[in-house]
Amino acid sequence: MKQNVELLTAAWCGDRPLAITFPSSWDVTVVEQNQLPPLPEGKIREALARPIAAPPLSELASGRKRAAILLDDITRPTPTATILPSILDELARAGLRQSATTIVIASGAHGRPSRDDLVRKIGAHLVDTMTIVLHDGVRDVKSLGKTGRGTPIRVNRQVMECDLKIGIGSLCPHPVAGFSGGSKILAPGVCGIETIRYLHDHFGMERRGEVQENEFREELDAIATIAGLDFVVNVVLNRKREISHIFAGDKTLGFLQGIATAGEVYRVDPIWNADILVANTYPFDSSLQSMKRGFWPFAGARPDSTRVVIGAGSMGKGIHRLERGEEQLLTHAWQRIKTFRPFQARDRAAAWNLWRQIFERKTQAFLMFCPGITEKELKGRYPHASLYHRWDDLLAELVRRHQRMPVRVAVYPSAPLQIPARGQEAK
Repeated sequence: MKQNVELLTAAWCGDRPLAITFPSSWDVTVVEQNQLPPLPEGKIREALARPIAAPPLSELASGRKRAAILLDDITRPTPTATILPSILDELARAGLRQSATTIVIASGAHGRPSRDDLVRKIGAHLVDTMTIVLHDGVRDVKSLGKTGRGTPIRVNRQVMECDLKIGIGSLCPHPVAGFSGGSKILAPGVCGIETIRYLHDHFGMERRGEVQENEFREELDAIATIAGLDFVVNVVLNRKREISHIFAGDKTLGFLQGIATAGEVYRVDPIWNADILVANTYPFDSSLQSMKRGFWPFAGARPDSTRVVIGAGSMGKGIHRLERGEEQLLTHAWQRIKTFRPFQARDRAAAWNLWRQIFERKTQAFLMFCPGITEKELKGRYPHASLYHRWDDLLAELVRRHQRMPVRVAVYPSAPLQIPARGQEAK
């Protein structure tokens, strides 16, 4: 006899149910967060009409000539097609026609989305009828000087040509910014590669779920203020990638109110002493590059435990321009270290943290169930990981490793959207 655990997989590519099995004699616990229903559509319009620390969007847009709506890309789970119509209606009420509004895909250092990606993200009708800009952080950017901490500010030129800038994103735990959302849709979303590299290299310390005294987050706010981000719409998602809460208004105050709710929605009581830890990376499971958002349960695992990653890999290994691709190692390394100032303690700490992250990635050992990834793609990023395309084959390896009873299993059904409850972080 076997016991089943029901999961979701393949965000943006079917959002399909997935059943994984374990021997009936094993003690299997699903580490759940709060289960929340989807938000009624009327609540989206209400949030735009009664925003946080900002005028209603229709009032804010009055008298503006051109609007830029910044959206995160297909690597992020935000269901923007649900939100966009309400925003466009508010702009139309202010006299801004659709022809005066540009959608900008704030892809940061990610790869260029395909038309199919855009259709999934915003719907075929808007893809065919609206002006859409695919951000390129290498070519078309404008310099806005530097922040007080020295970060060079390069922002998409077409965004800067608009006199109304609106950002749409989701409030998800983020390894460096604490949470996504707020100013992050602009910085690094539509910033040049120099800005993105400097932010990650100089301020990229591990701060998942923490925004207080977070220099990375403070730099994002500073850049967004200089660039003139006027209004943000941020959502909290449930386990099915549906909107459960929405927060619209000021990029900072609205964000802070939103993450207070997100922190409660996503908090779980982790099981650190399990023999087997299973991290399902939905809804960040489309690419190998984004799946790492769900690896946090491994931080507190016992050295002798088995770590299991589940992902779909529907979009392959993924692209991030800060990671070495085809360029030579020395060229890549020089790009990452040439702006460091060794006489500053913060820069020395950041350089050490960057090296530690690279080392940890190269030494991580886990079993991965991922039908869409090849052995070469996995080994190129995680040399010590083992790939399985069938769950039964991975289960056979688990049974081989864990023959002494009892066997305790902890399953995190949507690990990227979960954070440990206060006081229960990994030691």
